[in-house]
Amino acid sequence: MNILPTLHSRRLLLRQRSVQDLPGLISMGMDPEVMRFIGDGTLPDPDEHRDVLLSRIERDFGEGLGYWSVFPANDPYGFLGWVYLIPFPGSTDLQVGYRFRSDNWGKGYATEAAGRVVQHALEDLKVREVFAVIDPENVPSRKVIERLGFRPVGERYTYGKNHQLFHTTAVPAWSAEHPISAPADSPDRVQNP
Repeated sequence: MNILPTLHSRRLLLRQRSVQDLPGLISMGMDPEVMRFIGDGTLPDPDEHRDVLLSRIERDFGEGLGYWSVFPANDPYGFLGWVYLIPFPGSTDLQVGYRFRSDNWGKGYATEAAGRVVQHALEDLKVREVFAVIDPENVPSRKVIERLGFRPVGERYTYGKNHQLFHTTAVPAWSAEHPISAPADSPDRVQNP
């Protein structure tokens, strides 16, 4: 199994998704508001959803790629949501995606977490570009991607339906204003140049 780096931002801790995150992940997946733009919006069967989550925890997406669970920097047990950096199915193009508990919407967590993962992709992994797909009706998610500097480049049929396709080749501009760092005593401390 691939080991993901623990990532830090100004307010958040992003660590590799693990089995201990299952209760929060399953609960989030049973929230109709969270699932509104996922597939056809139908809530998953809890047992099937658990199996899918476990398979994603165990899957090796490649070095530096996978799913991170997101927590407040000062509360490593306060599950907020998740973010990923993985290839599109059947492709080598990398995509960033995110999902957060509905009680955490509107707080900038998706922007901060996705931005940190994009920074990881472009600076640490040295990829040339990162994509995102957004349901055309999901205006808040589109605004997150646009705040990160992603630009629309067309459509992509994936995950069973057409999505708007966005891409970026630049680290989010806000990262210079909000340095990405771990606590001084953290073994995962990340230094900005």
